[in-house]
Amino acid sequence: MQTANAALEMGEQAGVRRKIQSLNPATGDLLAEYEAATDAEVHKAVGSASQALAAWRRLSVAERASYLFRLKELLYARRDEIAALITREAGKPVVEAMLTEVSVVLDALEYFGRRARKFLSSQPVPHHNLAMKLKRGRLEFEPYGVLGIISPANYPFSIPFNEIIPALVAGNTVVLKPSELTPQVGLAIRGLLEAAKLPPGVAQVILGDGPTGQALAAAAIHKLIFTGSVATGKRIQAKAAERLLPTVLELGGKDAMIVCADANVETASSGAVWGAFTNAGQTCVSVERVYVVRDVAERFIALCVSKAKRLRLGRGGDPSTEVGPLIRDRQVGIVEQQVCEAVTQGAEVLCGGHRPNLPGLKGFFFEPTVITRVNQ
Repeated sequence: MQTANAALEMGEQAGVRRKIQSLNPATGDLLAEYEAATDAEVHKAVGSASQALAAWRRLSVAERASYLFRLKELLYARRDEIAALITREAGKPVVEAMLTEVSVVLDALEYFGRRARKFLSSQPVPHHNLAMKLKRGRLEFEPYGVLGIISPANYPFSIPFNEIIPALVAGNTVVLKPSELTPQVGLAIRGLLEAAKLPPGVAQVILGDGPTGQALAAAAIHKLIFTGSVATGKRIQAKAAERLLPTVLELGGKDAMIVCADANVETASSGAVWGAFTNAGQTCVSVERVYVVRDVAERFIALCVSKAKRLRLGRGGDPSTEVGPLIRDRQVGIVEQQVCEAVTQGAEVLCGGHRPNLPGLKGFFFEPTVITRVNQ
């Protein structure tokens, strides 16, 4: 029986290209379809980044920072267009797209452009050993080389850009593989990088899926940055360890909020609801569980339920929308399964817990949900 990788390799050899789809999660409609990069194309991009490295790292920090300022001007001019694109492909309300994606990147471009020279300046290293008093030490910062970045769909613009920006200004070159769920946002990133007239090969974007990411991780890069699931992160780390490839892994967790007896319960409940349902809960540090001191638990829970019930589900382009859809129907299914599992173990659903039955909402929506009496 063929393995999946063998079948993929045979398909590529036969000229059949894997496809990735861009969907509107608020409607389920197909926006566009793209071909995934082949292994050969991934390695070609990494080779181009390697060729560009020597000239790029020779530039002064100020010269590299000038490209960041150019990117900032370009992004600011296109801010509304980019925010609307993020909303269309990732589903989040447009105000969230502007505040948590576009504005964050504008800030990062300014921040690193202004401070990179200070950050990268050599630093004296003092010696405290008497035998070393006549010695001098300095800490020097050197680029890693070619950085591979595999980014997620929950923040498809701000996460990859906030990894690209410091990498570039520090003298590295970059190859980005954006999420296969948000290829149009990936292409928008590519368009901005090209419009900034970065030297050829310095910053590249390759579209693709899981096998594309595997090819990038296996290519001749010098460091890998991955944001995604624990399971995939473990596989990446195991392969990276074979060649001592440095990695930065931001993986999933179950983020807890703690509410103490002396907390302002009104404010704390608003924080919990905001932290839980921003970006439909698809946030790296979203509030996924809450531990509450018994003295204030009843009041806190009642406030959370009341506020969650008032949240308005809808398409991200609607100004009244407060919670948009999840990125794919598969994610809705996972949440349904989690709620069902909790209930079978004795949990109580106080609000939500289902796909909404609202006219016009045929996308990947799930009601804001509060569950109590849950075990560990």
